[in-house]
Amino acid sequence: MDDLEERRRYYPDFPVGLRKLCLDELAALKTPHAVTQLQVAALEDEEPALRSRAIEALGEIGSRKAADALVVVIAKSMYHRPGRPEDREAAARALRRIGEAGVREALLADLSAPEATRRKRAIDVLAALRSPGLSELFVKALGDPDPSVRCEAADALGELADRAAVDPLLAVLTSDADISVREAAARALGAIGDPRVADALLAAEIGVGYLCGALYNFPHSGLIEPLVIKLMHADAMPSWDEGATRNTIAFLLSRIDPDWQKTKEARAAVPALTAGLQSDDPELRQSAARLLRAIADPPSGPSSGGSPRG
Repeated sequence: MDDLEERRRYYPDFPVGLRKLCLDELAALKTPHAVTQLQVAALEDEEPALRSRAIEALGEIGSRKAADALVVVIAKSMYHRPGRPEDREAAARALRRIGEAGVREALLADLSAPEATRRKRAIDVLAALRSPGLSELFVKALGDPDPSVRCEAADALGELADRAAVDPLLAVLTSDADISVREAAARALGAIGDPRVADALLAAEIGVGYLCGALYNFPHSGLIEPLVIKLMHADAMPSWDEGATRNTIAFLLSRIDPDWQKTKEARAAVPALTAGLQSDDPELRQSAARLLRAIADPPSGPSSGGSPRG
């Protein structure tokens, strides 16, 4: 590498305009050094437009090293985790433009790798590429011995939104010993959005936040009574987000029906709420009292439809 090439690099502390100029020069350079610098920018620049430009430049270079760099960007921008899903999609588009056949073959081989981290990354990147014939592979991975790989497979099936995966995901939801895997299956079923799974989700041993997230895509009035009853037992359910469970359920109830307090399903939950007034948990007693008051004195104004109010 000559001195001129070495000086052409990504400088994260430069002003935005100069950083963009650096990226344009690296894109024109098209060397392995340029690919390394563009990968750093795609992962680390604080400006979305500059990350997008770095990803675009990797696609323009089009080498195998550039393709491998795009795989890294996809893997570090996982769609179901806090991060940068727009970068993930941009990198997947760039990789598809390059022609990902060689990368796909390597990823498919990694599905059988001895290291769980390699199997997990392969599933994640393949899901982003949306290549044909992946659902069967991901369903098979639901039986992986490592829970993190099973979670990744469930999330990948949710990303593909393949209704053929509903039954395998339901089996995971009801039988997997690991709660994180069950919750990933719930998340995937919610993403697929088949309303037939609502009862199974309500019966599943998962955190209330995951339950509400899964049910969000297919609200209907029949969920009001079981959700209110879930609210009364939220602290007994496995969940890492118990501090927000009651607010989460209240939000979902409002999505099901803004006037949910007026429905016959809400009134059917009154016995469970009344029992909640006797709980040893003061927060649960307060929640029960608040919901009972809401049902006894619902907001005035015309109802919005949904279940009969009689």
